[in-house]
Amino acid sequence: GELGRIGETAGGGLTRLALADEDKRARDQMAAWMKAAGLRVSVDQMGNIFGERPGSEPLPPVMMGSHVDSVPTGGKYDGQLGVLCALEAIRTLNDERVRTRHPVTLAIFTNEEGARFQPAMIASGVMAGKIALEDAYNARDKNGIRLGDELERIGYLGSEPCVPRPIRAYLELHIEQGPCLEDEGRSVGVVEGIVAIAWSRLTLRGVQDHAGPTPMRIRHDALVAAAEIVRAVRGIPARLSPEMVATVGRLDVSPNITNAIPGRVVLSVDIRDPKDENVTRALGLLEGAVKDAAASEGVGYELEHYWRVPLTPFHPEVVDAV
Repeated sequence: GELGRIGETAGGGLTRLALADEDKRARDQMAAWMKAAGLRVSVDQMGNIFGERPGSEPLPPVMMGSHVDSVPTGGKYDGQLGVLCALEAIRTLNDERVRTRHPVTLAIFTNEEGARFQPAMIASGVMAGKIALEDAYNARDKNGIRLGDELERIGYLGSEPCVPRPIRAYLELHIEQGPCLEDEGRSVGVVEGIVAIAWSRLTLRGVQDHAGPTPMRIRHDALVAAAEIVRAVRGIPARLSPEMVATVGRLDVSPNITNAIPGRVVLSVDIRDPKDENVTRALGLLEGAVKDAAASEGVGYELEHYWRVPLTPFHPEVVDAV
């Protein structure tokens, strides 16, 4: 569709990093459609966009929505499905002349993915009171560009306070992004909660040397240590929980040239499980694996556990309604 063509890539996906020009175009398009549907559109201090359809009584709104930013070469349905279907639900209420008691609000959250600015879900985190506004503004991408500066550049540094607000319920339609529903021949699943998640960043510091004259016995190769840790991360779920997943999704190698021994490697670790205690145990195993690999190769390291989300069960009333 029209929204899916913004940031479209040759392979059929899209690249629409948070607050980049493509994100601005998608935001502009959604805001225009929201206004055309009669919604009162506002933007808060984190660039979150809200479109409100009034209710018949002064009650907290039922909120629906998602995000329009993507990871590099991401899928066209991630996030977009949630905002477009929420908009279509509101259009249907209009077409059928349905007056709801509660207001209905469509929400589009800034930087949900965390692909450009970390952590993920930073704007909804500010709105929930979990992240300070100035800390969010000072988040920087890999080129050192501040999130706050980009909000201003694309025209989405809103004036409405980004603070906790009364909400009757929140609903979001989202693509599964996995094979389970398809494998079971089901078209829809009702999610009962969000698993516990931990993100870690590891920096390994070895000795950069020329690949030719440096004997193997005296090397301190940061990438060799990283390779051991990647393998260790892969093995953590098998030791703790059949429902756990663990991923090294990012690896930055320096100097990243053919004829040099890597002197520095930065890698990410993503661990998820339905139980908080299993994630805590997994982080302990990760720390042990890092310590052993660094000692084996004679490299230094810094390990930072910089983002943690506890298990979040959804309210049974909302789950049952779906």
